[in-house]
Order: sequence, then structure tokens, then C-alpha cells
Amino acid sequence: MVYDLSREILGERPAILEASKLFGELDSLIALALAAVKYGWTKPQMTASNIIDIADGRHPLQELLVPSFIPNDCVLTGGRGEADQDDSSTGYGKEVEVPSILILTGPNSSGKSIYMKQVALIVYLAHIGSYVPASRATIGITDRILTRIATRETMMADESAFCIDLKQAAFSVHFATRRSLIVADEFGKGTTWHCGAGLLAAYVTHFQTLDEYRPKLLIGTHFHELHDYGVLPRGNGIEYAHLDVRLDPDAEELEDQITYLYKLLSGPGGQSLGILCAELMGVEGRILEQAEYFLKVLKGNTNQAGGVTRERTREVIERGERLRSAERVFQRFLTLKIPEADAPQEELDKVKDMLAWCVLSDEEHDDDNEDVEMGGG
Repeated sequence: MVYDLSREILGERPAILEASKLFGELDSLIALALAAVKYGWTKPQMTASNIIDIADGRHPLQELLVPSFIPNDCVLTGGRGEADQDDSSTGYGKEVEVPSILILTGPNSSGKSIYMKQVALIVYLAHIGSYVPASRATIGITDRILTRIATRETMMADESAFCIDLKQAAFSVHFATRRSLIVADEFGKGTTWHCGAGLLAAYVTHFQTLDEYRPKLLIGTHFHELHDYGVLPRGNGIEYAHLDVRLDPDAEELEDQITYLYKLLSGPGGQSLGILCAELMGVEGRILEQAEYFLKVLKGNTNQAGGVTRERTREVIERGERLRSAERVFQRFLTLKIPEADAPQEELDKVKDMLAWCVLSDEEHDDDNEDVEMGGG
């Protein structure tokens, strides 16, 4: 008789699965404990007050990838609701103005996305019982972390990137409570700037008008017009901030013209410096000159567009025409039926004429019926 060990093991299946679950949880707790010791994480204080108060917060992954990570603070408060009482132990009573909505502006690559993600990660880690990458953290009970950060496009979903963004934003509108944290990075960038800015302004205003029931919001955007035109002014729960950047346009080396300091400062940032960032990423100088010119045109400041830049514009147009002409030649060549080497001599004699037909201008091509017939088929 053969002893069937597998049947005995399957008989203990519920116990094995439960043990596996417990070991997985234990492994996760050990990993979090080791990370806390190795990377200097601290124990967060959980509170019933609807606040986030982080001192020297860090991104737990990004700080492992850079030589020196710059920590930053974050203080947000959500709506108190009718049943909430002031929590004097946190140091925040109703007399202290703490924003519910923090809007980050400023240059590309200055660290806005990393900052928003690190706040969300610290809140999440605190809620699963972990220490957090910060020197101090007081975290109010949070029921949801709703994000509009990465747009995950897939062929399985018949939706544009902008539609996906809108769905994520709509989800947060429907399901956010005063205990929620909303993180939205560059919402509205998938359409024209005025439509995108209008949608973002309406999105923020919706939550602002919830007053005592507004959630906590972190917003990253390049729509500087929201502040400059007074669409979303500071006050009534809205505050602006930016990550510090130092500019030295006279520096000889390109890399020295912009220095990212990654330190959070109060107030709106300056320009997005997209063209300078493009130069740092290796975009061709001629394209950058065109970008400078077209930027001035779009801003209605055509008087500042110099003659050299206009010449560059004409060069780009002419080069485009040459490329289109070359493409037409190539397309005509593909239609030719080149005779084989052993074809009759009269057919071989036509090859030179066929090639000449390929390089005819459009006007010459339309007027030469014989060559059209020779090139067809």
C-alpha cells in the first residue's frame, strides 16, 4: 500500500494558508522595523484631529537614490465637522490658520511630485502601524488617500489620457470626505491650457466651498495663471508653495544656469522654465530658439522677436518643405516597376526616365502625363 502524503497535506490546507498569511504579515513587519532602524524613521503620533503635521519629511525611496535628500515640512488641516472638538495637544486650535489646500507651482524637475508623494506615503505608513521617514509626524485619522498622479494608459480601455484623468478627478469628488487626503499632480494638462486651468480651478473651488467638510488637498500645477489672475487667491484655506530654484543665466556651463535646492518655500513659484529644462535634456538649440520665438508670439509680445529668430523660423519652414519633397520622391519611387536585368532593352532604357519622373516637382508631375503612366502601377 502506497502512503498518499499529498492527501494528508491537502487535509491541512486551511491551517497552511493561515500560517502563510501570518508569516507574510510577520515578514512585512520585520521589513518595516529594519527600515525604521536603518534609515532613521520615527514613531508618528496618531490623533483624532483632522490634521497632517510633518516635520522634515522624506520620500522613503527617493532618498535612497540621491547623494543628499532635502527634507521638507507639511502642515494641512481638513474640515472639523460638527462633532469635532479642538485638540489642544496638537497645538492647533481654531485660532491658528492652517491651509486645507496647498497648491505647488514652480519649475519642472524642482521636486513637486516627489514632495506630494512623500506626504501621501508618510500618511499611509502611519496608518499601517509603521514608523515614518520624518523627524516628527502627527497624523490625523485618514479614511482615504485619493490620487490623480500617474495616468495609466492601456489598449484595453478605450479612453484618452485626459478622460482617464477626468475619471480619477470625478471619483475623488464623489468619494472624498473631510477625513480624506487628495493628491492631484498636473490635473488638466491633457487639454488646452485655458480649459485645463478652468477645470482645475473649479475642482479646487468645489472642495474649498465644503468649508467644515473639506478634505485635505495637495495640488501640483504649472497653471500659474490661477494665482496671477486671482482665480484662486491665497486665503480661505488655500495656500501656495514652491520648491526653491536658483538661476544664474550668466553661468558659462549650462548645468550651472539652474540649481535645484528642493527646499519648500511659501508663496507661488516663478516660471516653469520648460525651455531651459529642454536644453538640459539635450533638445537641439535651433528648436529651442524657435520655442523662445513662438512663446513670445503666444504671449502677444511679438515686438521682442528678433530678426535672427525670424530667420530661424523661415529655415525651419524651408527644411520642412524639403523633407516633404523627399517623402514625395520616396513614395513615387515605391510605385515604380523596375524591369529585371534580363528584360528587353527597350524596357531597360526607360529606367533613367522613371528615376527622373520621381524627382519632378508637383507642377511638373501634374503636367507630364507620359511620366505619370510610366511611374504608375
